[in-house]
Amino acid sequence: MPRITPRRQSERRDRILDAAERCFARSGFQGATMAQICADAGVSAGGAYLYFRSKEELVVGIAERDRERIAQDFAHLDEAPDFLGALESLAHQYCFNEEPHRRALMLEIAAEACRNPVVHEEWRRVDRLVHGAFAKALSARIADGRLRPRHEPDTLATLMMIIGDGMFQRTALDREFDQQRVMPAMIALMRRLIGDPDGDPDADAAPAGQERLAAADASAAGPKPQPASLEKA
Repeated sequence: MPRITPRRQSERRDRILDAAERCFARSGFQGATMAQICADAGVSAGGAYLYFRSKEELVVGIAERDRERIAQDFAHLDEAPDFLGALESLAHQYCFNEEPHRRALMLEIAAEACRNPVVHEEWRRVDRLVHGAFAKALSARIADGRLRPRHEPDTLATLMMIIGDGMFQRTALDREFDQQRVMPAMIALMRRLIGDPDGDPDADAAPAGQERLAAADASAAGPKPQPASLEKA
């Protein structure tokens, strides 16, 4: 019997993982069965079990594949000439250009991570990878004076991930969400958060704006009452 080449093994493994992604997104981690995944992948149960013996091992395989992809995409973030431009590109790639089943899959894995220690550990590994890439890129720009934030890089990286998680979840759940309208505001918020000198173009105009608001408030309140001594005079 001819042996399967490493290339064919890799292709078959990816086909099983692709099927698992679709089944988990469609039926949930608990609802999907190995039989459904095998049928979707077009492989026998015996063939699938040569690569993955359980649904947990499939999640580990999906996470490992995602880590390789993320590591490649984030590898040179700290060297990007336009840091915010690179972030915007990543946001489009991971939030807006992902296939719908991939968005549903990530939410499903996050939910399962709350219950399953094995899945949680895989989620944490991906989370630490992204956090580390952000913190490294921020540290380099703070060190050479290109950024002047009010918070340390680790805190900034966490805040950036919170914003990104919210954007991803909104994109996955809200079919009417207008990403193109929100993206410029999100990038502007990021610029202010990380202390980008170009992140607050209205800073010089703020005092004048505050003066106008104060004048408007005073006008709406009407004339100030005069002290009793002045009224008698």
